[in-house]
Amino acid sequence: MDESRKKRMLIIIVMIVLLAAAVAGALINRKMISDPNYIIKHSATVIKAEKPVSVSYDLGHPIFLFDKRIPVYMFTPDEDGEYVFDITDISTETDDYLVMSVTDRKFSEYINANNIPGEDDVSADDSDDSSQNSVTGETFLQKGHKYYIFIDAASEENLHKGSFSISVNKSPEEIKPEMIQVDQKVRIAVNKGEQTGLIFVPEEAGYYKFKSEIASKNAATGFSAISDVTSNEGENVITVTDGICRLEPDTEYYIQISVEDIKGRSAKVDVWCRRIADAAFDEDGSARLDARAMIDYTADESGRVLIHSESKGDPKVFVYDSENMPLRADDDSGADFGGSDDDFAVMLDCEKGQEYHIYVTGELNECKVFAAPFELPDEENSDGVSDNDANDTQP
Repeated sequence: MDESRKKRMLIIIVMIVLLAAAVAGALINRKMISDPNYIIKHSATVIKAEKPVSVSYDLGHPIFLFDKRIPVYMFTPDEDGEYVFDITDISTETDDYLVMSVTDRKFSEYINANNIPGEDDVSADDSDDSSQNSVTGETFLQKGHKYYIFIDAASEENLHKGSFSISVNKSPEEIKPEMIQVDQKVRIAVNKGEQTGLIFVPEEAGYYKFKSEIASKNAATGFSAISDVTSNEGENVITVTDGICRLEPDTEYYIQISVEDIKGRSAKVDVWCRRIADAAFDEDGSARLDARAMIDYTADESGRVLIHSESKGDPKVFVYDSENMPLRADDDSGADFGGSDDDFAVMLDCEKGQEYHIYVTGELNECKVFAAPFELPDEENSDGVSDNDANDTQP
């Protein structure tokens, strides 16, 4: 084979390799867009219940590639239940402490535990060194959901070297989160940086609003949130915005509650559940409301739509897209559009065929809500109509 032919073959081979790499990169990028956990799912080390794993690590080398890192572990329960995560047989040459975090696929923490003196359950005045040789955490997990276990070695040194054993075991106690009912208040204890669940089974399909509020006197500066709603069917995660989500009847849902910025390790939290009534626009584009309601609106054509109220009360509006992401919110901008100073008005740029959710709450005295296409004259603008983010007010 002459030299020119060899060069051509080499160029062809290089081009094929580059093309294959580009296609593979595009496929991985597409997967990552649809599933942000794609890489971690396929790189995590699977751990099984009742099967301890021995781990050694050697971190902090000047050349990063020489590090022997602690794997990210992935655990998928075979059944609902309380699970105990244990790190034992800790041995370290560099006086390390271990930090363990167990999260779901949205990286919301279920367990955040360590063996650092003065942290969690270990007292700085505890003279029993054996208490420093383990890290443990317990939480309720759902069947078929993927959970990630992150373990990090911490010390005042740059180098970290040691070993330990990690295991996951189902608790012998049959523990299940407390049930919550519509129009019922439940008080639970929630640890800072972790999640605590409640179970809810709707009797009918529709929109439900969950609200959580810290009740502990020593946690007045903190706040609580509804961090997740998941069904017991695989990894079906329901989009939740402002505690509002649409649920199906006779399905078991797990309502996850978290707290942040509290004083102390945990806080008592009150949780409520309300059913939001469904409403619809009549042919004339209006809806009469006697109580807070969710109105589904589908745009017939692309363009600007005015949503406003006329009432003798003080209604408020929150508009969400088809994925329940907030778009607009308003309280008192309706006076220029037929309402009073207490009525609302928002402009929405709609796409043809897209569904939008309009949540109306507040004081609904003789309240009518309107939604209709709207065009501003060229010389005018929308200064009189609320264009605020939905976070400006709270539903």
